[in-house]
Amino acid sequence: MITFTIRSIQNKDLTLTAYMIEYPNTLWKNEYWQPQERPAVIILPGSDYSHLSEKESEPVALSFLSEGYQAFVLNYPAGGKSGFIKTLEDVSSALWYIRSNAEEFRIDEDKIAVCGFSTGGHLASMLGTQWNLSGLAEKLQFPYEGNKPNALILAYALTKFIPFNLNHHISAASMLQDDYSSSIVEHVNKETPPTFIWQTREDEIIPAIKSNRFAQALHKHSIPYEYHVFSKGSYDLSTAAALTNDTRYTPSNSNKWIPLSINWLNDLFDFSQIH
Repeated sequence: MITFTIRSIQNKDLTLTAYMIEYPNTLWKNEYWQPQERPAVIILPGSDYSHLSEKESEPVALSFLSEGYQAFVLNYPAGGKSGFIKTLEDVSSALWYIRSNAEEFRIDEDKIAVCGFSTGGHLASMLGTQWNLSGLAEKLQFPYEGNKPNALILAYALTKFIPFNLNHHISAASMLQDDYSSSIVEHVNKETPPTFIWQTREDEIIPAIKSNRFAQALHKHSIPYEYHVFSKGSYDLSTAAALTNDTRYTPSNSNKWIPLSINWLNDLFDFSQIH
Protein backbone atom coordinates (compact mmCIF):
# COMPACT_ATOMS: atom_id res chain seq x y z
CA MET A 1 0.00 0.00 0.00
CA ILE A 2 1.11 3.54 -0.79
CA THR A 3 -0.31 6.41 1.25
CA PHE A 4 0.35 10.06 0.48
CA THR A 5 -1.31 13.44 0.85
CA ILE A 6 -1.98 16.00 -1.86
CA ARG A 7 -2.64 19.58 -0.79
CA SER A 8 -4.04 22.67 -2.50
CA ILE A 9 -6.08 20.87 -5.15
CA GLN A 10 -6.87 23.15 -8.10
CA ASN A 11 -5.59 26.10 -6.05
CA LYS A 12 -8.24 25.42 -3.43
CA ASP A 13 -7.98 24.74 0.28
CA LEU A 14 -8.43 20.99 -0.21
CA THR A 15 -6.47 17.97 0.95
CA LEU A 16 -6.65 14.54 -0.66
CA THR A 17 -5.26 11.53 1.14
CA ALA A 18 -4.60 8.69 -1.29
CA TYR A 19 -4.57 4.99 -0.41
CA MET A 20 -3.24 3.07 -3.37
CA ILE A 21 -2.27 -0.44 -4.35
CA GLU A 22 1.52 -0.73 -4.36
CA TYR A 23 3.24 -2.32 -7.34
CA PRO A 24 6.68 -3.81 -6.58
CA ASN A 25 9.56 -2.18 -8.46
CA THR A 26 10.63 -5.55 -9.83
CA LEU A 27 7.35 -5.82 -11.69
CA TRP A 28 7.73 -2.38 -13.20
CA LYS A 29 10.99 -3.53 -14.80
CA ASN A 30 9.16 -6.21 -16.76
CA GLU A 31 8.39 -4.59 -20.12
CA TYR A 32 5.65 -7.12 -20.77
CA TRP A 33 3.71 -6.24 -17.64
CA GLN A 34 1.83 -3.07 -16.86
CA PRO A 35 -0.31 -2.25 -13.79
CA GLN A 36 -4.04 -2.69 -14.16
CA GLU A 37 -6.13 0.45 -14.35
CA ARG A 38 -8.30 0.26 -11.29
CA PRO A 39 -11.58 1.87 -10.32
CA ALA A 40 -11.37 4.63 -7.72
CA VAL A 41 -13.53 5.70 -4.80
CA ILE A 42 -13.53 9.26 -3.45
CA ILE A 43 -14.70 9.28 0.18
CA LEU A 44 -16.48 12.28 1.66
CA PRO A 45 -16.62 11.91 5.46
CA GLY A 46 -19.55 13.30 7.38
CA SER A 47 -18.96 16.74 8.81
CA ASP A 48 -22.18 18.52 9.82
CA TYR A 49 -20.34 21.23 7.85
CA SER A 50 -18.25 22.07 10.92
CA HIS A 51 -15.70 19.23 11.28
CA LEU A 52 -14.85 16.00 9.48
CA SER A 53 -15.44 12.53 10.90
CA GLU A 54 -12.21 10.55 11.20
CA LYS A 55 -13.98 7.22 11.52
CA GLU A 56 -15.61 7.78 8.11
CA SER A 57 -12.23 8.45 6.51
CA GLU A 58 -9.33 5.97 6.67
CA PRO A 59 -11.32 2.90 7.84
CA VAL A 60 -13.59 3.26 4.82
CA ALA A 61 -10.68 3.87 2.46
CA LEU A 62 -8.91 0.74 3.65
CA SER A 63 -12.07 -1.31 3.17
CA PHE A 64 -12.23 -0.37 -0.52
CA LEU A 65 -8.48 -0.62 -0.96
CA SER A 66 -8.53 -4.22 0.27
CA GLU A 67 -10.91 -5.03 -2.59
CA GLY A 68 -8.66 -3.58 -5.28
CA TYR A 69 -9.96 -0.01 -5.46
CA GLN A 70 -7.73 3.04 -5.34
CA ALA A 71 -9.19 5.17 -2.54
CA PHE A 72 -9.06 8.89 -1.86
CA VAL A 73 -10.34 10.73 1.20
CA LEU A 74 -11.27 14.34 0.51
CA ASN A 75 -10.71 16.60 3.49
CA TYR A 76 -12.85 19.52 2.42
CA PRO A 77 -13.14 22.79 4.36
CA ALA A 78 -16.09 22.27 6.67
CA GLY A 79 -16.16 25.22 9.04
CA GLY A 80 -16.10 28.99 8.99
CA LYS A 81 -17.44 30.39 5.73
CA SER A 82 -17.82 27.04 4.00
CA GLY A 83 -21.25 26.32 2.62
CA PHE A 84 -23.02 24.34 -0.06
CA ILE A 85 -21.84 26.50 -2.95
CA LYS A 86 -18.19 26.25 -2.01
CA THR A 87 -18.25 22.56 -1.12
CA LEU A 88 -19.93 21.63 -4.42
CA GLU A 89 -17.19 23.49 -6.26
CA ASP A 90 -14.57 21.88 -4.02
CA VAL A 91 -15.65 18.29 -4.64
CA SER A 92 -16.01 19.04 -8.36
CA SER A 93 -12.41 20.28 -8.42
CA ALA A 94 -11.19 17.22 -6.51
CA LEU A 95 -12.94 14.77 -8.83
CA TRP A 96 -11.55 16.51 -11.90
CA TYR A 97 -8.06 16.54 -10.38
CA ILE A 98 -8.18 12.76 -9.88
CA ARG A 99 -9.69 12.14 -13.31
CA SER A 100 -7.18 14.38 -15.11
CA ASN A 101 -4.33 12.54 -13.35
CA ALA A 102 -5.75 9.07 -13.98
CA GLU A 103 -2.56 7.76 -15.55
CA GLU A 104 -0.46 8.81 -12.57
CA PHE A 105 -2.92 7.26 -10.12
CA ARG A 106 -3.32 4.16 -12.33
CA ILE A 107 -7.07 4.42 -12.38
CA ASP A 108 -9.76 4.19 -15.05
CA GLU A 109 -11.04 7.72 -15.54
CA ASP A 110 -14.50 6.36 -16.39
CA LYS A 111 -14.80 4.31 -13.18
CA ILE A 112 -14.76 6.84 -10.35
CA ALA A 113 -17.32 6.51 -7.54
CA VAL A 114 -18.05 9.07 -4.84
CA CYS A 115 -18.96 7.67 -1.41
CA GLY A 116 -20.44 10.09 1.11
CA PHE A 117 -21.62 9.78 4.71
CA SER A 118 -24.30 11.95 6.31
CA THR A 119 -23.49 15.52 5.20
CA GLY A 120 -20.72 14.08 3.05
CA GLY A 121 -23.51 12.03 1.48
CA HIS A 122 -25.45 15.24 0.97
CA LEU A 123 -22.46 16.65 -0.87
CA ALA A 124 -22.06 13.47 -2.93
CA SER A 125 -25.73 13.44 -3.91
CA MET A 126 -25.62 17.15 -4.73
CA LEU A 127 -22.66 16.52 -7.03
CA GLY A 128 -24.42 13.55 -8.60
CA THR A 129 -27.55 15.56 -9.39
CA GLN A 130 -26.06 19.01 -10.06
CA TRP A 131 -22.64 18.33 -11.61
CA ASN A 132 -23.85 19.86 -14.88
CA LEU A 133 -25.19 23.17 -13.60
CA SER A 134 -24.75 25.95 -16.09
CA GLY A 135 -21.48 27.78 -15.67
CA LEU A 136 -19.88 25.41 -13.13
CA ALA A 137 -17.41 23.74 -15.52
CA GLU A 138 -16.53 27.05 -17.10
CA LYS A 139 -15.92 28.70 -13.75
CA LEU A 140 -13.67 25.88 -12.54
CA GLN A 141 -12.02 25.44 -15.95
CA PHE A 142 -12.54 21.78 -16.71
CA PRO A 143 -14.34 20.07 -19.62
CA TYR A 144 -18.01 19.16 -19.60
CA GLU A 145 -18.54 15.95 -17.57
CA GLY A 146 -15.08 16.38 -16.05
CA ASN A 147 -16.67 16.45 -12.59
CA LYS A 148 -19.38 13.84 -13.19
CA PRO A 149 -19.08 10.82 -10.89
CA ASN A 150 -19.62 7.44 -12.52
CA ALA A 151 -21.38 6.11 -9.42
CA LEU A 152 -22.59 7.25 -6.01
CA ILE A 153 -22.56 5.44 -2.68
CA LEU A 154 -24.78 7.21 -0.15
CA ALA A 155 -24.47 6.20 3.49
CA TYR A 156 -27.22 7.59 5.75
CA ALA A 157 -27.03 10.63 3.52
CA LEU A 158 -28.86 13.87 4.04
CA THR A 159 -31.04 14.61 1.03
CA LYS A 160 -32.20 17.96 2.36
CA PHE A 161 -30.14 20.25 4.54
CA ILE A 162 -30.82 20.14 8.29
CA PRO A 163 -28.84 22.69 10.33
CA PHE A 164 -27.23 20.77 13.18
CA ASN A 165 -25.91 23.93 14.78
CA LEU A 166 -27.79 27.17 14.40
CA ASN A 167 -24.70 29.06 15.53
CA HIS A 168 -22.67 28.23 12.44
CA HIS A 169 -20.77 31.18 11.03
CA ILE A 170 -22.78 30.91 7.83
CA SER A 171 -26.55 30.59 8.05
CA ALA A 172 -28.58 27.86 6.42
CA ALA A 173 -30.41 30.50 4.38
CA SER A 174 -27.20 31.86 2.89
CA MET A 175 -26.14 28.32 1.95
CA LEU A 176 -29.16 28.06 -0.32
CA GLN A 177 -28.42 31.11 -2.45
CA ASP A 178 -27.59 31.32 -6.16
CA ASP A 179 -28.10 28.30 -8.42
CA TYR A 180 -27.08 25.59 -5.98
CA SER A 181 -29.84 23.91 -4.05
CA SER A 182 -29.50 21.91 -0.85
CA SER A 183 -32.69 19.98 -1.63
CA ILE A 184 -31.64 16.96 -3.66
CA VAL A 185 -34.61 14.84 -4.65
CA GLU A 186 -36.11 17.31 -7.13
CA HIS A 187 -32.77 17.51 -8.93
CA VAL A 188 -32.55 13.79 -9.72
CA ASN A 189 -32.69 13.43 -13.50
CA LYS A 190 -31.62 11.15 -16.33
CA GLU A 191 -28.01 12.41 -15.96
CA THR A 192 -27.73 11.26 -12.33
CA PRO A 193 -25.21 8.40 -12.03
CA PRO A 194 -26.10 4.90 -10.75
CA THR A 195 -26.45 4.96 -6.98
CA PHE A 196 -26.04 2.59 -4.03
CA ILE A 197 -27.98 3.70 -0.92
CA TRP A 198 -27.91 2.29 2.59
CA GLN A 199 -28.97 3.19 6.11
CA THR A 200 -30.77 1.62 9.08
CA ARG A 201 -34.38 1.50 10.17
CA GLU A 202 -33.41 2.58 13.70
CA ASP A 203 -31.69 5.76 12.51
CA GLU A 204 -33.44 8.61 14.33
CA ILE A 205 -31.32 11.39 12.82
CA ILE A 206 -31.94 10.63 9.15
CA PRO A 207 -35.15 8.59 8.84
CA ALA A 208 -35.16 5.87 6.21
CA ILE A 209 -38.11 7.53 4.48
CA LYS A 210 -35.71 10.27 3.32
CA SER A 211 -33.44 7.91 1.40
CA ASN A 212 -36.52 6.07 0.13
CA ARG A 213 -37.67 9.26 -1.59
CA PHE A 214 -34.29 9.55 -3.28
CA ALA A 215 -34.55 5.94 -4.44
CA GLN A 216 -38.04 6.62 -5.79
CA ALA A 217 -36.71 9.57 -7.77
CA LEU A 218 -33.97 7.37 -9.24
CA HIS A 219 -36.59 4.77 -10.18
CA LYS A 220 -38.75 7.43 -11.82
CA HIS A 221 -35.88 8.43 -14.11
CA SER A 222 -34.77 4.82 -14.79
CA ILE A 223 -31.42 5.32 -13.04
CA PRO A 224 -29.85 2.02 -11.89
CA TYR A 225 -29.75 1.82 -8.10
CA GLU A 226 -29.54 -0.55 -5.16
CA TYR A 227 -31.19 0.35 -1.86
CA HIS A 228 -30.68 -1.31 1.54
CA VAL A 229 -32.36 -0.53 4.85
CA PHE A 230 -30.86 -2.64 7.63
CA SER A 231 -33.09 -3.44 10.57
CA LYS A 232 -30.61 -2.71 13.38
CA GLY A 233 -28.15 0.07 13.96
CA SER A 234 -28.11 3.75 14.83
CA TYR A 235 -26.91 6.78 12.91
CA ASP A 236 -23.21 7.36 12.20
CA LEU A 237 -22.11 3.73 11.84
CA SER A 238 -19.26 4.20 9.35
CA THR A 239 -18.12 0.66 8.46
CA ALA A 240 -20.50 -0.71 11.14
CA ALA A 241 -17.57 -2.60 12.66
CA ALA A 242 -16.64 -2.56 16.35
CA LEU A 243 -13.59 -0.35 15.83
CA THR A 244 -15.60 2.42 14.17
CA ASN A 245 -18.68 2.22 16.38
CA ASP A 246 -18.97 4.68 19.26
CA THR A 247 -21.49 2.56 21.10
CA ARG A 248 -21.15 -0.79 22.86
CA TYR A 249 -23.71 -2.33 20.53
CA THR A 250 -22.46 -3.31 17.09
CA PRO A 251 -25.21 -4.50 14.73
CA SER A 252 -24.42 -7.83 13.15
CA ASN A 253 -25.96 -7.20 9.75
CA SER A 254 -25.44 -3.57 8.74
CA ASN A 255 -21.70 -4.10 8.19
CA LYS A 256 -22.73 -6.04 5.10
CA TRP A 257 -23.05 -2.71 3.29
CA ILE A 258 -19.36 -2.79 2.39
CA PRO A 259 -19.29 -6.14 0.50
CA LEU A 260 -22.71 -5.36 -0.97
CA SER A 261 -21.57 -2.00 -2.31
CA ILE A 262 -18.32 -3.45 -3.62
CA ASN A 263 -20.15 -6.26 -5.42
CA TRP A 264 -22.50 -3.65 -6.88
CA LEU A 265 -19.56 -1.53 -8.07
CA ASN A 266 -17.78 -4.59 -9.48
CA ASP A 267 -20.84 -5.37 -11.60
CA LEU A 268 -21.33 -1.74 -12.64
CA PHE A 269 -17.67 -1.23 -13.54
CA ASP A 270 -17.13 -4.75 -14.87
CA PHE A 271 -14.21 -5.06 -12.48
CA SER A 272 -12.85 -8.55 -11.96
CA GLN A 273 -12.84 -10.03 -8.48
CA ILE A 274 -9.26 -11.15 -9.23
CA HIS A 275 -7.25 -8.07 -8.38
